[in-house]
Amino acid sequence: NQYRCASCQKIVGNQETHIDHIQPVVDPVRGFCGWDEYVQRLFVEADGFRLLCTVCHSEVTQAQREIRKANKR
Repeated sequence: NQYRCASCQKIVGNQETHIDHIQPVVDPVRGFCGWDEYVQRLFVEADGFRLLCTVCHSEVTQAQREIRKANKR
């Protein structure tokens, strides 16, 4: 099977795909705000996800990590 990355539009195979929450499970700015919010953001409908290639998923994850790091200071 082949899929299109929602970010870069590259066509990738099964081994190069990641399913990503469009809205991060833990808000990168506010951090963890409680289990109720965490569960609500974790369990979303299908339209709350996007398919990303490995490269784009790594970039999104790193960007969120940097935001969290900057907001901890």
